[in-house]
Amino acid sequence: MKKFLNISVIALVAMGSLGLSSCSHEEDDIFNENAATRLAGTITTYSDILTQNGGKWELEYFTTSDEPGYVYVMTFNKNGTVTMAGQNQWIGKMKTNDPSSTTPYFASETSLWEVITDNGPVLSFNSYNPIFHLFADPADLPSTTVNEGGHGHTGDYEFDIMKYSDNGDTLYLQGKKHEVNMIMTRIPASTDDKTYMNEVTAMADSFFNANISENYINLPGGSRYVVLDGATSIMTTYPENGDPVVQSTTHNFIITRTGLSLMSPMTLHDSIDGKDYSVQHFVRQADGSLLCTDDNKTTITADYLSGCVASKNMSWKLALGSVGLGGRFLDEYNTLVTDMKAFNSSTLSSMHFGWNASAGRYELNFPFTFKNSRKQTVKATGIIIANVVAVDHNTVKFSFDFDDPVYSDTKQVNYVYGKTYYNSVPGLKAFIDDIAATSFTLSTADVLAPLSITMADQGNADSFIKINVYNP
Repeated sequence: MKKFLNISVIALVAMGSLGLSSCSHEEDDIFNENAATRLAGTITTYSDILTQNGGKWELEYFTTSDEPGYVYVMTFNKNGTVTMAGQNQWIGKMKTNDPSSTTPYFASETSLWEVITDNGPVLSFNSYNPIFHLFADPADLPSTTVNEGGHGHTGDYEFDIMKYSDNGDTLYLQGKKHEVNMIMTRIPASTDDKTYMNEVTAMADSFFNANISENYINLPGGSRYVVLDGATSIMTTYPENGDPVVQSTTHNFIITRTGLSLMSPMTLHDSIDGKDYSVQHFVRQADGSLLCTDDNKTTITADYLSGCVASKNMSWKLALGSVGLGGRFLDEYNTLVTDMKAFNSSTLSSMHFGWNASAGRYELNFPFTFKNSRKQTVKATGIIIANVVAVDHNTVKFSFDFDDPVYSDTKQVNYVYGKTYYNSVPGLKAFIDDIAATSFTLSTADVLAPLSITMADQGNADSFIKINVYNP
């Protein structure tokens, strides 16, 4: 476990031996030094920490709980200059002079820094850096509906240095004016600032994809909390099966190159084991999940894969052909293509399924083209009523209904096409019947953002169907 040095007024100026002897980083002869010498030594210590090993750091910067955090890469030089690099929408608004811009924009600027003392060591960015001090500018913010004139983002540009790790690679800061806690972590001197920021932005895009309707915080005892609006970096959470109005809380966070950190710890009650869990820091895992490093147990993922496939808020498109089908499903698909061509020169365009909210049911859609009596190519869509059942967390079953009266309603031409083609194209019937007869085991490369899922026959994994999130 790392040890940390706590900096206080007593440790810097008092002569009490008890307070001084507890700080492992103090020099042995500190009792023979006067206060001015000790303060100068503190400035030197932190200045050296900031500039050694290339002087490159990542700052997890927060303003208030109403905004997400912003990553900055800072390179501290011994000549008192610091190069700051960032990539966020506010830099974009400033650099493009477009208040409506929401696209992350990379910029790098050089300004001045120093460590000063004021009841302890203070890291001060004491000359204006436009891409950083914009958060401390009290001007009204562009493109917002509220007049923030007089306080702006309410950000800091001077920070009390609260403590540092024994190896000097982590600094714990607190905004001097607004008292927001932040972390600086040393990164390799060879790091390219723009590449690093692009990786942070890519990580943010992959975490909470807008196409995934809900994510979940999974507590060690088994309880889950719904996570909404994660893509905004200000998540709304409430207990699964709880009241989303009464029990919802919001928490802002920052996405870094390795994971996610909340601005402040969040305490969640596990109704199954009766324990409370405090979570704040999460690291991306190989399966895409976010693991809480505070307890090494709590995770953030999407819903269970079966819940995603059976979701009433998501639709899925089958990856047809050799790209997304394997084993007998590929063989059946090839037969389907041939049989459709034999029936009205038809060509299957795609196949997708999802919840039809207006009809209150799942439906399988298969757009296709065919030749009419005048040999003209006509676009059409067949619809088959379906049902998707989550058998367990990673297993689903499909069924199809061909007895609904809607198939006989000539005004509902898409349903008429659906049943007609099912009955008239043997390959389509065999493909759909096999789907209905199969229990599918689900897998994905990313359990946080499962935009692609493989559905494999539970009894023969070589026969599979890949599906991708579909937004018509």
